[in-house]
Amino acid sequence: MTQEFTAEDLAWGEAFEMPPKVNMFRGGNKDTFVKNGTQIFKLLEGAIQKYKPGVDISKLDVLDFGCGVGRVAMPFFHKYGRPTAAVDIQRFAVDFLSKTLPKVDVRKGAIQPPMDFPDGSFDVVYAISVWTHMNKGTGDMWLKEVARLLKPGGLALISTSSYYVLDLHRKHKVRAELWKDVSDAELKEKGFVFRSNDYAGIDEPYGEIVYDPEWLGQHWGSIIPHKEIRIRAVGGAFGGRQDLNIMQKAG
Repeated sequence: MTQEFTAEDLAWGEAFEMPPKVNMFRGGNKDTFVKNGTQIFKLLEGAIQKYKPGVDISKLDVLDFGCGVGRVAMPFFHKYGRPTAAVDIQRFAVDFLSKTLPKVDVRKGAIQPPMDFPDGSFDVVYAISVWTHMNKGTGDMWLKEVARLLKPGGLALISTSSYYVLDLHRKHKVRAELWKDVSDAELKEKGFVFRSNDYAGIDEPYGEIVYDPEWLGQHWGSIIPHKEIRIRAVGGAFGGRQDLNIMQKAG
């Protein structure tokens, strides 16, 4: 899916220092990095406007969980002066974003919760391409932490992978060996499938996980006390690869 952006939408690409090419989102160039970040940001912006109608986003407390080098944080901050805080487990990402967005409270995250924020600190917590890599146990643990950090009525916006990505894994020249025997029927039956592999720069085994969206909605709904949960395809922001889970905390 192709999406057109205005010059204003993309202006953040000139307002901030760009990360080194090697740290950019896959595609490895500024144009891809800026357009992809813009598309994801606009998706999150739309979700916030829909589920918290009438709010001034520039006054919300927002956490970017797994911020990386700011692919989403930079366009978000350029328009709204948000997020208020960001965390990532990779030191080079934290150092870069701290310098690029000095008004954001950027912290190095830990492998396990809790984070050093009080209960009910945030109106919105978003995480892009984070729960796509954590195993189920770790993901459940961190989802409970997100629930703790959200204010009543707060939004958790979390992307996950499902059947489309499973098919990509089975066809990938490197990952196929790990995924070739995983069928759609198995994913439907089990609800999730995780395959571990080591990622450079991460302190523990990391991998890829795919979820059946229906199973995930039921499972996550039992973890986070929620007002409602919606799952819909992110679309072009990931080439149609990921789903966006929209959960609003009860209260």
